Amino acid sequence: GAIDLKKLIIAREGTELSDITMTSYPYVYAEENIDECIEELKKYQDEAIRLDNPYGIGKSYVRMGDVYYQQRMFRLALQQYKQAVDYYIQTGNEKENFYSYRSISSCYINLQRYEEAEEYALRCLDASVTQSALIQSKLLLFQVTCSKMDSKKADELQKELAQYRAQGVMKGTILENYFTLNGYYYAALGNLDKALAYSDSISDKGLSLAVRYKAFEMAGDFYSAFAEL
Repeated sequence: GAIDLKKLIIAREGTELSDITMTSYPYVYAEENIDECIEELKKYQDEAIRLDNPYGIGKSYVRMGDVYYQQRMFRLALQQYKQAVDYYIQTGNEKENFYSYRSISSCYINLQRYEEAEEYALRCLDASVTQSALIQSKLLLFQVTCSKMDSKKADELQKELAQYRAQGVMKGTILENYFTLNGYYYAALGNLDKALAYSDSISDKGLSLAVRYKAFEMAGDFYSAFAEL
């Protein structure tokens, strides 16, 4: 069954939400537990509101958004993330909005609403207070500009991100995201060799294959593209 959400939120208070989603929040991937997760979240949300607990109220909106996002229910996720943003602004805790801004931008990317995705990626950038957050924001903006086919901005961001990579400051999922986005970037440019080189650096085999497929497809090598499937 689903892990105890209340205990998770309390125990991982000092952990970035992105890390919690990727590690300590695995039950959102199991379809049989989704209804239970949503029900637990609603109970937690109601209790946090009843107790007027600012931390619990804000995080409950974010966690609900995460559950919907993982199920690709992006419009429902947007509603929850935006409620979190509004709540934190109302309570004077705008510094908490970095994750919600990033998640809202990602929702809009998935919905192919790129202007709105860029707006929230820029808000995410403005809310970045650490180097890690700054790099994540620039990666998000890079993804948006590539999706919009804004080659000038994409090129500028790619060069900035390459400098961070050269400095060795990218780690873990951030580095994985860097490799993946660059793979798609060079695939779109028709640079097969660079796209494949980045795909080889991706540890997630599914992502690596997806980049390789796109690279061969963009190069017009459909035989090799289908061979990757």
